[in-house]
Amino acid sequence: MVLIRTTLATLACVVLGACLASTPPAKLSEPTRIAVELRLEGPDGSAVEAGPQLREQLTGELLRRNLVTMPLSLDLEQQRTTSRRLEVVAADPAADGAPWVLLVEARARFFSQLSGRYRWEVEVRSTLAPRTALADAQASDLAVAAFLQYEHEGPGDAIAFVRRQLVDDVLGLVDRVVTRSP
Repeated sequence: MVLIRTTLATLACVVLGACLASTPPAKLSEPTRIAVELRLEGPDGSAVEAGPQLREQLTGELLRRNLVTMPLSLDLEQQRTTSRRLEVVAADPAADGAPWVLLVEARARFFSQLSGRYRWEVEVRSTLAPRTALADAQASDLAVAAFLQYEHEGPGDAIAFVRRQLVDDVLGLVDRVVTRSP
């Protein structure tokens, strides 16, 4: 009898837990443009590619919040600091009309070989600011490990591996700053 009661209680918890819906993201009342620049770097600071999925995933999630991305393609090789890069992004003519500027910087560096896998450290800094008030920028920092299987995989693969965590961190910053602002 006790076993049946325990089983039914467990089953009820599982069924009720499956019915819980996740909270939808906060959405702006009207479409708002946001200038987005991704700066993905290897250990030496040179630009790397992480595939189109990162940009597509970020763009899709921002669109769910009613933020229309204005992707930029800037050469930020000469700018070494986040503040200077943010100024260049905000000054780009393609960012005209966007009240917000988002700069995502990610750098991957090889850390070690561990249990037959190649461990990379990916450090991400996301900076979000009103385009006309860069001094009011808000930033979020994230460091996450990427465990790659093959020796030939490089920094771009490491950044692609942590794509979900990177996007979640950026969205946390956006939710905190843009969608919660009055």
